Amino acid sequence: MFDSEEHYLDEIEKYKKYSTHEDLLLILAKRGHYEAKTKLGQSKQELLVVSIALGFLAEGLPFLDLIREGNVGLNKGLEDIKTLSEGTSLNAFLTPYITSSIKKSLSQ
Repeated sequence: MFDSEEHYLDEIEKYKKYSTHEDLLLILAKRGHYEAKTKLGQSKQELLVVSIALGFLAEGLPFLDLIREGNVGLNKGLEDIKTLSEGTSLNAFLTPYITSSIKKSLSQ
């Protein structure tokens, strides 16, 4: 686990490169390729999970807990990736999973 927000953000910075290959990774992930799902998830940690988590900072959970819960939702969304319909962006598909997971943790 990460001991600080800075350490986490430094770590996920490494995965930005995957976002440039998102279309290919998405095709492979929808076909069930585990490694493609993993790389998509890594690329979405900074670009999507962190940005959504920032919107919940005033709700009471520490930032790393918000990110952790967002990553739980991200993984659930990636497991359902085969249901992504044509014309829907990956971010639009994953956002409800991430948001729902964070909101669930806040209500507990």
